[in-house]
Amino acid sequence: MLEDKRELIKIAHYYYKDGLTQQEIAQKLSISRQKVNRSIKRLHEEGIVKIEIMKLEDSFEELESALEKKFNLRRVIVAHADSKEDITRQLGVAGAEFLMSQLNDDVKIGVSWGKTLHEVGANLRNGQKGNVEVIQLVGGVNSNIAADMTNEITRQFASSLGGVPHYIYAPAIVKSRELKESILQEDSIRVVMEEIDHCDIAFVGIGELSSVSTIYEQKYLDSDYLNYLHGNNAVGDICLHVFDKTGNFIEENVEHFSIGLDRAQLLNIPNVVAIAGGAEKVNAIIGALRTGAVDVLITDSITAHMISSEI
Repeated sequence: MLEDKRELIKIAHYYYKDGLTQQEIAQKLSISRQKVNRSIKRLHEEGIVKIEIMKLEDSFEELESALEKKFNLRRVIVAHADSKEDITRQLGVAGAEFLMSQLNDDVKIGVSWGKTLHEVGANLRNGQKGNVEVIQLVGGVNSNIAADMTNEITRQFASSLGGVPHYIYAPAIVKSRELKESILQEDSIRVVMEEIDHCDIAFVGIGELSSVSTIYEQKYLDSDYLNYLHGNNAVGDICLHVFDKTGNFIEENVEHFSIGLDRAQLLNIPNVVAIAGGAEKVNAIIGALRTGAVDVLITDSITAHMISSEI
């Protein structure tokens, strides 16, 4: 028994101190590689080796991991926020840092709208990558607020990254399905719609559907239609695709009158990064994550804890 313990400690020293491979340890001790592998597992089980992961100040690895597992996400990034007034700024910094880490040559980036996306654009810097293209995902709006203007956010991202913008020269919402279909036949619009099919990554906001939401305040929806959506338990939207808290898209919704990527395109983009925070958006974020459309969530520590307590 003592000899067995000595061998385990020896293996621990070789593996963790000297950096030997399992095969090298097996040769030194004249035992099988399988035995070395089993012994390394025992090192942890029997408390001979204890691994301590360094924790950075204001980091939320356990919370991030829990949300990743719960919603089957590729990654969750939780930015520290001291107060609700600090949320948008911190999400802008975190979103920009993540985007910069994802840049490659010939990358095509889709963008939607919102205050947080505008803040991401404000924190970007030239990534020194070739052939970056930024593609507007949703039509424009009649607003003098930069954060509501998808074309301005598209320009902002492209300018900061030294890339080429692709604009949708059409309104976000039109009055009928027939008008929508007519607009989509225009060559300039059709070309951008085809570009969306080739997006490598998309940065989108998550909208909520209260009477103080952007989608309501900018009169994209009137109160009757908003009441209809609420009657169908709608909680939020991604690029004007409306869903309920269980993650089901609502079939008869605003997408029939919206100009921008369709639901199939949203679901087919390889890496959809949703950036959102704030207590008012908790239900919308949960619903968005349950749609299966989101691969990466960037949120703040206040909101992340609220989401965790809701599920």
